[in-house]
Amino acid sequence: QRIAQANDKALLNDVLIGQAKQSFDNNDFPKAESYLLQAQRPDLAVKLYKDNGLMQDALRVCQEYMPNKLDDLREELARSGGMNETRTNTAAGNRPTTSYNNDNILEQAARYETQGEYQRAVELYLRLMPQQDIPKETLVKAYLKASDIARKFLPENKAQHVIRTIGPRLVQLGQPNQAAEQYLHVELHKEAVEAFIAGKQWEKAKKLALEVDPQLAKYVDDLYKKHLKERGNAKELMNVDVTGALDLFVEKNQWEECFVEAQKHGPLVLHSYLAKYATQMIQSNRAELAASVYKQYGAIAIPQNLRIYKALFYRMLRIDSLKHENYPKWADVRDVLHDVFENMSSSASGSAGGIQKEIEEQRPTFEILLWVAHMNAMRSACSEHEQLDVITAKLSISLLRHSDILPVDRAFYEAGIMCRKVGWNEMSMLFLNRYLDVVDAIEEHNPDMLATSDFVETDIPYEIELPDQPSLPAEHHEKIKEHVLALSMKQAVKPTLRRDARNCIEFSLVNPETNDRSSPCLITGYPVLEDAVVFDRYNLMANKEDWNKFVLSAKSIRREALQDCLKFLAKWTGSQPNVKKVLRKSHLISVIIIILVELAFLIAVVSCCSIQSKNVHGQILAVLLIVVSFLALMTLIYFLLEDLLKERIHPYPTDTNSSKSFTVQEIKTFSRHESPIPPPPSPPQSQAPAPAPAQTTAPAKTPAPAPAPAGDIAILISTPPILPSLPRIPTPPSPHLPPPPIEKPASPAVPERILTPPLEKPVTPLPPKPAIPQVQRYVPQFQDLPPPYITHAERLRQELLSAIDERTIPALEEAIQHVKDYNCIQPLKYECERALELLNRLMKIEHMKIKVLRLNQSTIAELHSYAKPPEEVSTVMRATFLLLGHSEREIQDWPQIQSILGRFGKESIRRRCYELNPLNVPVEKAREARDILRHYDLIRVTEISVGLSVFYNWTMTMIEEREKLLESQRRIIR
Repeated sequence: QRIAQANDKALLNDVLIGQAKQSFDNNDFPKAESYLLQAQRPDLAVKLYKDNGLMQDALRVCQEYMPNKLDDLREELARSGGMNETRTNTAAGNRPTTSYNNDNILEQAARYETQGEYQRAVELYLRLMPQQDIPKETLVKAYLKASDIARKFLPENKAQHVIRTIGPRLVQLGQPNQAAEQYLHVELHKEAVEAFIAGKQWEKAKKLALEVDPQLAKYVDDLYKKHLKERGNAKELMNVDVTGALDLFVEKNQWEECFVEAQKHGPLVLHSYLAKYATQMIQSNRAELAASVYKQYGAIAIPQNLRIYKALFYRMLRIDSLKHENYPKWADVRDVLHDVFENMSSSASGSAGGIQKEIEEQRPTFEILLWVAHMNAMRSACSEHEQLDVITAKLSISLLRHSDILPVDRAFYEAGIMCRKVGWNEMSMLFLNRYLDVVDAIEEHNPDMLATSDFVETDIPYEIELPDQPSLPAEHHEKIKEHVLALSMKQAVKPTLRRDARNCIEFSLVNPETNDRSSPCLITGYPVLEDAVVFDRYNLMANKEDWNKFVLSAKSIRREALQDCLKFLAKWTGSQPNVKKVLRKSHLISVIIIILVELAFLIAVVSCCSIQSKNVHGQILAVLLIVVSFLALMTLIYFLLEDLLKERIHPYPTDTNSSKSFTVQEIKTFSRHESPIPPPPSPPQSQAPAPAPAQTTAPAKTPAPAPAPAGDIAILISTPPILPSLPRIPTPPSPHLPPPPIEKPASPAVPERILTPPLEKPVTPLPPKPAIPQVQRYVPQFQDLPPPYITHAERLRQELLSAIDERTIPALEEAIQHVKDYNCIQPLKYECERALELLNRLMKIEHMKIKVLRLNQSTIAELHSYAKPPEEVSTVMRATFLLLGHSEREIQDWPQIQSILGRFGKESIRRRCYELNPLNVPVEKAREARDILRHYDLIRVTEISVGLSVFYNWTMTMIEEREKLLESQRRIIR
């Protein structure tokens, strides 16, 4: 071998192979294997092992040096049965005598080392595997010896290969420090760090990485964070990754620990996780838990959280505030909104321009939400105590002011039952009646059914978004319906609203005559009028009587909810009432008189004592004077302290215009269900002659919708978003303007006025109108097509006929306007006349329907209350009910008519009159109704009752329309 190596290295492999065969013949298999590996012929080693039946050794060498041949070898051994034979021999304890002996390997490796054959020695050490039944200390010693030999005697690349081989084995044996040390010997820094990581020695890994490479340190941090997350160790993760640790708390649903740790890192971190928690709770209908957490940690006014606070408030509306056990939930919401409202000032002043503007725009909204939450909390606290029932009832009525925010049906129901509880039966019946109408409108999905003038002088909103389903169970609805019907039949209660010293509805903040707005009372929500308790902050006020009653009741009852309300009022107002306790005028005069008498008595006492000190009578007189003086002094002290003891507060003038937070928006919108009758003419001083319609061939621009008539009812059309902003609170129409004229309906032919928008239906777009002088020039170029003006006329004719068949005001107005725009009135004269006539009739019918719909409930109750009505009343109502489909037998006498007139909801006369289509009235019924009314006229009926005249006008209009329809049908037949 030495001669071949020195003279001809090409023959060295042959020499090594020959020595290997010789060693195999001598059963020195390790030595033979070493020779073959030095000759780079592991395939011969596998073959020799296989030929000698040493299958395990063959597999080992193949796996280590020829892994690509391992599967083939296994298949070959399986086919030949060698694998089974090997397993059998091993199971029987008959290990092949030629298998490796661990002691022989160590001895042979040591011999190779002494002989200078370091490569062979290292290879033998590496053959020892951790899976073998070898003591751990022996393996570690062998691996370290191999590393030491490789580093000292082998080339650098081979030394690195050896250490890369033994490193994972040392880690597997639980020696990560030894593995990392060996890696560092050959400058394998990343492998050393990974050895520490594999041994979970993160501090050493981080320290080594920082010394070697900052990028490697980041790699260690990422692995450490991943490790802690997998273990769920959030507390240790806080030291290296705050966000990851907090997210881990959230994943484990440990919200309290998350909030405690987040609080240590500033308010923005805390509130980002509060927002996550609140969002989850709101989506799972547990908004009260979110409110409780915000109350505990505070609520800051940042734009990204404002929508969450709104959603929290709206989800809380499902909680009944008439139950005293719900007070803690409403108190939490109230406190949260108060924190937000208070923080808006500081947040806006310290923010950038855009954020400041957004916060300022939201401030009025949150003031209203705060008021609603406060009144709900107050009502919940007071509902438990009978002596506070009046305050509870007033709060329920005041909440109607925000029925576009609250569930509208439940708001009227609660106001009605609380009014009934305190004996305000007139208002109770009106509110419960409204509740029944609202439930019917919800079930029918028709907000037009709520058009009424019962609340026209109040600040109860007209534009409301109806919920999809009623808020209360069906049994509540049936009970209330029976109750209202029973009261109506007994005629014992006339539904009316109470008025105050302003001659306004007592709960309305707005005076409809002067448009002055009073401040709401902190206790009841009612307007503050004369005797007021005024506070410095936000100009908050309370009626003195309600304030004293609530404070004294809270101090005497000593319930936790009432005490909490007092604490909140002190927190919101910021101080005690900012008014001096001044003596009343009568008290002041009495005090002056007593002081003068006291002085006189004192002078008399001094005189008696000095002149008649030795006289018994003088002494007795002096004693009496002293007693009288003492009594007078006590009386004086009483008058001086009377105001303080009884909390008498001097009346303070109320500033009715100072509150800007409850500014009502004037919102007037048109819907296709409203009356198209033009508004009444302006007063004489503002009238001006209307200019004549200009005759022009240019298309007229569609004018903007005219302002709403004073008596019209605005119906909300738009749909709010999922997390809605605050609903609008419109001002109801003023009742003091004159009603629209009914004698002569306005002609729709005025080109400058279109009061109703077109129907929301697809309309075939008309082509641009060609200039008239150019028409004849282009006709010869289109010999196979009709001229353009004929095309336009035909299309417009079809549109007119379609609108006439549809019989709706918007469709007719749109079709007529298109005819005028394209100057096709002359070719379509007949169709235009038909459309104009029908439009005029439909507008009159619509106007009469709305007149009936707007009748006060009190007017109908007046007709219903007749025991023996005048002949005109029974006759007109008989004709009305004939058109509504009742048979003659159902309306023979007045009690039958009275019973039908007293129905509510879907069967109410107002609703049925509004929904009746003249096409559905039988001709015989119309003729019979005309015969009944042939001896009556409008003047005679109006003298009996204005409300009756509305039904007379409606009946005559419907009869006329039915007769014209019959005449039109006959013309068509002829």
